[in-house]
Amino acid sequence: MMQNVPTGGVGIFAGTSFKEGQTVESTLAIPVTIEACSINTHLSHRAILLRYVFGLNETWDALALGYSMVYSHSENPSIRNFWQSRVDSDSLYLAWRAERDIPAGQEIYDTYGGPKWFQENGIPYEPIAEPQYAKSGVYEYPCISSKVVVAPDDTVVAARRIAQGEIIEISRVLIIAEATASRGTPLSKYAWKWLDPVVEDNQVPLAAVLLGNGALYQAAPESTQHVNAIFEWFDDTTLPVDHRKCHETLMIKFTASRDIMYGERIYIYLRVSPESNERFVPPGFQYPCSDPQAAQEDREL
Repeated sequence: MMQNVPTGGVGIFAGTSFKEGQTVESTLAIPVTIEACSINTHLSHRAILLRYVFGLNETWDALALGYSMVYSHSENPSIRNFWQSRVDSDSLYLAWRAERDIPAGQEIYDTYGGPKWFQENGIPYEPIAEPQYAKSGVYEYPCISSKVVVAPDDTVVAARRIAQGEIIEISRVLIIAEATASRGTPLSKYAWKWLDPVVEDNQVPLAAVLLGNGALYQAAPESTQHVNAIFEWFDDTTLPVDHRKCHETLMIKFTASRDIMYGERIYIYLRVSPESNERFVPPGFQYPCSDPQAAQEDREL
């Protein structure tokens, strides 16, 4: 689960206990060229992707779709990452293993490599003396969800019955340069063309990537009757000020639009409904970067 942390922003806290050596998270990793990762969005409130990827070789990095970029830094990390292969998949995965026992409620810490990383990225370095624990009464964002699992074909299916109106997951949104996810690149399958609702005249075309399982939810077939989940901006303005997320942390909420049965694949609708002409995409999101029809329609406008 995610929760606000004293240093600002959010951190990941253990929703259950983990034993030393146990896998805490395993997520799909998308190859991105180092050159593409270096493209600057020229927006001070948006990230440069190079800060958040993991090195593969001299040419390629990899973006992990899970919550690796939300883990707080510590000189005494409680997890370590490792590359993971699966016999039932040709995809690349990055996983995190507990370095010691992690009790439920304790914040999970990775390492960014020390103070040098913070200095290079212009971020104040505040070492953590003692592990933090989730605070009672502070809003929790359900992120790494036990309600769904990722199947061997990298689709998302229900791990149990999910009732209509129930939150499935809350995903963080990473804004990057659109050129990083241009058509034909591995990342284009998982990114959206993005029109910033705040900055009307973007200096650089932008794209959005949903973390967690957010990028893996499948597009429904042409008829909306297959849709069983909707996604929309997570609005926390109704929460007390101290419970709100960092203003730079964009989050999307996935909610069951009807009862979803165990083992059922999760479907969202990505375009305009032919039945009602209604948009099923939150403001800011335009269309998947890999959608050639939508891109052609955009050019014709």
